[in-house]
Amino acid sequence: MFVFICSSKGKVKLFEDNQTQNYLKEPVRRLKRVKTTRWMSHASAPEVGVQKLNALVQTLTDVTQIPLRVLNPEDPTDKVTDAERSAATETFRQSVLFSLH
Repeated sequence: MFVFICSSKGKVKLFEDNQTQNYLKEPVRRLKRVKTTRWMSHASAPEVGVQKLNALVQTLTDVTQIPLRVLNPEDPTDKVTDAERSAATETFRQSVLFSLH
């Protein structure tokens, strides 16, 4: 999840905006990377995703609906097509929703 969202300034901004809308009085938090040398990072990395789950699911939903050129116009290195991005995002979103049940 970290790599998918944090690899694009547009997706990071979308996640932060969704946090602001869903959690009005809470500070905006960033997703954490899992560090393989620190075992505690395996426990702390998913913490933000769990605490901000509504914003995370909304971000994944939004990412599938916003054209790539609009989401990240300043990044010409993002060569993922809209169809590929939509399929990957839907897989992430379904995984998150499945893990809740």
